[in-house]
Amino acid sequence: MVDLGFDDFNQYIFGHPIVEAATSVKGQLFKYLFNKYGNGLNQTGAYLWADQSGNGHNAGQTVAALEPQLVTNQLNGYPIYRFNGTSNVFNGDTISGLDNSSLSFFLVAKGYAQSGTLAAFFEAKDSASGLSIARHLYFSGSLSVSNNSNDGYGGIPLLETSSGSFPNSGFPYTLMEGVKNLGSLAKLYINGSLAASSTNSNLIGPFTNDNYRIGKAGSWNYLNGDIAEIIIYSSSLSDSDRQNVENYLNNKYLIYSANYDFEKEEEIERTYVYRQDLETGEKIVLAKPQKPGFVYPELNEQGTHIIYQRNDRDAEGEQIWMVDIDGKEDKEIINFGDKVKVSASWHPNGKDIVFISEADNYRKVGLFNYENNSTKWLIDDSSRNIEEAYVPRGSKFVVINEIINSQNNITLLDIDSLEEILFSDFKTTLPCAQLPNGTWLSMYYNSKQPADLILHDKTKIINSVTKVFDRVDYTQDDLVKAENYTWNSVDGLKIQGWIYRSKIKSVGTIVLVHGGPTHHSEDAYDVDIQYFVSQGFNVLDPNYRGSTGFGLEFQESIKKEGWGGKEQDDILEGVKSLVKDGTAESGKIGITGTSYGGYSSWFAITHFAKEFISASIPICGMTDLVVDYNTTRPDLRGYSEEMMGGTPLQVPERYHNGSPINFIQNIVGKLLIVQGAKDPNVSPENVRAVEEELKKHNINYEKLVFDDEGHGISKPKNQKMLLVKSVEFFKKAFGLQS
Repeated sequence: MVDLGFDDFNQYIFGHPIVEAATSVKGQLFKYLFNKYGNGLNQTGAYLWADQSGNGHNAGQTVAALEPQLVTNQLNGYPIYRFNGTSNVFNGDTISGLDNSSLSFFLVAKGYAQSGTLAAFFEAKDSASGLSIARHLYFSGSLSVSNNSNDGYGGIPLLETSSGSFPNSGFPYTLMEGVKNLGSLAKLYINGSLAASSTNSNLIGPFTNDNYRIGKAGSWNYLNGDIAEIIIYSSSLSDSDRQNVENYLNNKYLIYSANYDFEKEEEIERTYVYRQDLETGEKIVLAKPQKPGFVYPELNEQGTHIIYQRNDRDAEGEQIWMVDIDGKEDKEIINFGDKVKVSASWHPNGKDIVFISEADNYRKVGLFNYENNSTKWLIDDSSRNIEEAYVPRGSKFVVINEIINSQNNITLLDIDSLEEILFSDFKTTLPCAQLPNGTWLSMYYNSKQPADLILHDKTKIINSVTKVFDRVDYTQDDLVKAENYTWNSVDGLKIQGWIYRSKIKSVGTIVLVHGGPTHHSEDAYDVDIQYFVSQGFNVLDPNYRGSTGFGLEFQESIKKEGWGGKEQDDILEGVKSLVKDGTAESGKIGITGTSYGGYSSWFAITHFAKEFISASIPICGMTDLVVDYNTTRPDLRGYSEEMMGGTPLQVPERYHNGSPINFIQNIVGKLLIVQGAKDPNVSPENVRAVEEELKKHNINYEKLVFDDEGHGISKPKNQKMLLVKSVEFFKKAFGLQS
């Protein structure tokens, strides 16, 4: 909620408290990570209602006893500040320039029973010569605005709604609006309807500026009521712009994608973009891509437009489209070629879009403005592997994630100067939001640190927010650090992975292969790995060709042969390297993984010699690439086509050679098949088909099916069962127990 996209408006927004994680009011559900800017978070001890515009005009109260009460889950599930009518007030600084400009304000508030004269929602200086937006209690209750009015005690001139429109006995949450066009006209609105207007020279002229207050009118009364939102612009909004803000404040939509037709109540192949009213349940289709594909819609913070990706042109490419909140205009906005992938995210101003586009064998970062249809290139450097770019909440910087050998390298880019600075001394730290005092809220993790939300500056951690180690019965000393490990593949290509060495006597080695394959393993906590090493296994976590994290050329190289090509040689050569350096013992090496890791586990047990892989646990892994293509989710078929170079009909030999089911007769090691019965990605049909072949060749195997799981085993009780079973299976396969 930093820029609502209107021309030349300097905003001063006093929004929801501190950190808003998730998405905007209109379309996505707020989850407040902090309720107040206190409790050790602010070293000065002050309580703040943070200015969300980025201009730093925070409302504060240094005395806890005078602080308005923060009450959660009050208005559409959101928090409000409650003013007690006797002592509660927030104080702010001077908003420079507001006194000599046009202005617009939006206020969402509720009033409780109150008597007196004047109780201000917002006031700069006072009600006489300054600007005051208040409950006028003296004349039976109204909303009044005094603007250099000379007499704030019910005198003239005041811009005021009708008597009784805001009763002294109280009123429900109401949207109050005001627009002053300097030197021309002033208007007041109640819930979007015009309630008062004036051309009085005082009301449409400048006022005397000073520090502002929320909740008290000069020497008059303290407010007895709740305030949910205050937004002030130093410009006069047009009717259409004002209505956009009304929509933002009044409506609550969920924006999502689904391959489902709600009118026909049936599953479909294409994925539509939907808008759902969370109060009425009404669903409206906003966009209908022509072909099945991944669709991740993102609503801007202003709730006016949604961006999403399509691959209608070619399975290998992705273009960015934009549709307005009412679905009236759906159009392609960023396209650099049918086979070029583009990813994008909104800038907080709601009109700029930060995007990453493929360019030959690298990616470059740009900024697209949909109002003037212009593109500004921010980074165009073929030597850099930039895989992520976004503007976090509360910040003016673009976060650039340049991944080098699977490790994050985060910098902050100034859009105007294009200057980059190092974000933090901690490599595995991903910025989530910048707080008003300049500190950061980030996700912090490594192999010995489960993901944790932290407050920090560039050099030190100030506080752990989620305090993960307070919630588990182990410490960092119990965990094993990931060690960088490299080897050369069959064609000389350097491959990187992570080796985890057990602290106790080794009982064998497990190769845990990541899914994707468009993904990579990094120095991050993995519960499976940590459990295996605690049971005496060394673990290799390889980043085979096709993984992200090593540049676009490395990532795309898997397509040269399709699945079942040299990326499987990369894994085998890693195992051989471990045997050669004494980390692994021949005959005591197993393999496991989920999804593509499950496929690799199938490939290894059907292709690798027993001395290198003697046991396999494929989890939700493809066995027959043709069966998988025909039974997977429709939006995933394009990915298979991209990876394999076509459909099964177009490149049948590739699909045949890459399918482990066609080499079942080669299995000599132990096999445990794991499957989620509700898996929509790698359907259970893969297991049914491969079981026929296993039985045909009289190959013994074990099977573990989780009836309540889909793609991957995610429920804690099932994960525990699988881990215990896996350790038991591998030890038995290695001859360590009967």
